[in-house]
Formats: sequence, C-alpha cells, structure tokens
Amino acid sequence: LFQKKLVAQAFPQDCLLFVDGITSVPLAQHIDAKKILFLHANHRDAQGMVLKRAKRMIESFDGDTIVTATERQKARLYSDLSPPCPINVLPHYSDPPTEYHGPRAHLCTVSRLRLFDKPIHHCITAFTRIMHLIPGCNYHIYGSGPDEARLEQMIRHLNCEDRVILKGHTSDPNKVFASSLLSLAPTMTEGFGLSLLEALTQGCPVISFDVEYGPRELIQPGKNGELVTPGDIDGLSQAILRVLAQPQSYSAASRKSAEHYAFDAYRARYLALVQDVLGKHRFFDIA
Repeated sequence: LFQKKLVAQAFPQDCLLFVDGITSVPLAQHIDAKKILFLHANHRDAQGMVLKRAKRMIESFDGDTIVTATERQKARLYSDLSPPCPINVLPHYSDPPTEYHGPRAHLCTVSRLRLFDKPIHHCITAFTRIMHLIPGCNYHIYGSGPDEARLEQMIRHLNCEDRVILKGHTSDPNKVFASSLLSLAPTMTEGFGLSLLEALTQGCPVISFDVEYGPRELIQPGKNGELVTPGDIDGLSQAILRVLAQPQSYSAASRKSAEHYAFDAYRARYLALVQDVLGKHRFFDIA
C-alpha cells in the first residue's frame, strides 16, 4: 500500500522510468508509466547456470523493453529465458582518445587485484615465460585489491621484480593505455568490460580470456587483440608475441574498432530508444 501511494505521487503515468538492474524490479511493479529495464550484470553464474533470482525478476518485469550492453547477452537472454518484452542493445561509450604523442612501451593491466575473477597471476606467469624474448618490454600492473600481497609474493618467488611491477592505483587509465603496447585483461566474467573499450579507444590492443560477454563482443582476434581460453598460460604467452610482432597493425585496428562506441553514436542510439518506447510522439533534447 505504501509503494502504491508513493509511486502515484513520484511517477505520473506520462513519465518514462529507467529501472536500473533486476533488484529494482519489485519496486517498479506498481508504476503504470513506461518502463525500461537496464541489465548490467550477467544472468548466469560462473558455471554458466541461469541464476534463479535473475530469471524470476526478469521474467516478471512488466515494462516496455529490456536493455543490455551486448548483442551476445541479448541472444543469451532469448535462449535462456522467456523475456516479457523486446530486448534492445545499448552499448557503453568511451571518451575520445587521449592526446599523447610519446612512444608506446611495456604491457599493462588496469584492474582490481582480485584473483578469483581477475586471474592476473596467469598473466604474470605467461609473461615470465617469454620475457627473455622481449628484453625491452616490461609488465606494469595498475590497481589495488585484496590479493595485492599474493601478487607481490608471486613476483618475488619468480624473481622478476625488475620486469613485473605493481604500480598501484591510477587515476588516469586512458594515459596508461595510450602509452602501452598492449593491455592484458584477464577476466572470468564480464558484462561489458568498459576498461577493454577504453584501451581500444587509445589504440591499445587487448588480450583477454574468451568469455562472455564483453571480450567476445569487443575483441576481434588477429585484428584489435586476441582471445585466449581461460587458464591457457601458453596461449597467453603466444598471444603476447603475436601482438608485439605487429604492434602498429593491431593498434590501428583497435582505434578503428572503437569508433562504433563514440559518444555521438551512443547519444543517437539512446535517443532512438527513448523515442521508440514513447511511440515517437515526444522529443527529448539530451544534447
């Protein structure tokens, strides 16, 4: 009863409501206005099983459309669930390339240091296996997190402190990507992977694990990066050598592939979504 009275005052029928994530679905059930559900997270668990909670809330959504960030998750949603309304894709956008004119050097990772879903230790092992082949190239890791001490211990154990360096948190990841030869982005699950797009925008090719959804959506193997089977250390090593053998080609393809995600294109897609849900009878100036 409280919810009904609240929404009657806060959400008139002629408004457009954006429901942010499945946890907000029950709060929106009493709202009669047009509704768009944004899905940011995976509806599957790490083993690929559909989450019961996600299934229940998505299939009970009584709005006008569901929005996800990738075509691959859209396809998965249709195959795994019975969506009650159409699904649209609205990918994220990236800021324009950073003005950086210095040389590119070294490999980088920009990530939270949490190894169960960001196995950076696999990247360190892969790098140490080939670092004698690339003597002028080091591996810089940016970020903080609960497994920082474990990584420090691993680096000492492998006796590679002069080649693998924990750089700490960075407030300017775009500059890191703009000055790096390639980005290692180990991940076991990714709804979109904004850091992948940020790297590509800066002309920094990305090597990531072949997982849904962002890596498979953003990375074109042999062009703007490489995809490696999760846990394949030798595959990571060989992918690094492939990219470093043609750095300019991979860099140019990376920047080209990011053009699809420019802000102007995002704004146009966003406006088209709003107008479509409202029946194209209104105009919103979101410039």
